[in-house]
Amino acid sequence: MLASGSCLLTDICDQLHEPSKKVNVVDRLSRHLEKGTPASSLSAYLRQIKKWVPDHPVIHIDDSDVVKPDGYKFEALGIVRDGSESTSAKNVYKKG
Repeated sequence: MLASGSCLLTDICDQLHEPSKKVNVVDRLSRHLEKGTPASSLSAYLRQIKKWVPDHPVIHIDDSDVVKPDGYKFEALGIVRDGSESTSAKNVYKKG
């Protein structure tokens, strides 16, 4: 990924310089990705990340990007139920 500067398997394949056909290399990489992350690797990653994250991190939320109840070009934004108002809306966070 670092050499290709991309997370696309076809781009990564180009940087591997393997004699196999690109489609075969992409299939092999895909099969390995389907297996998921080994528990030991995930644990080591989380231990490392915990060293970098402060005890009380600050999280910024830009309301203009999150609240889009009237947006029509947000295919991936799902309907969320607001329990305080007993309504459903096309947003993930509602100010107030």
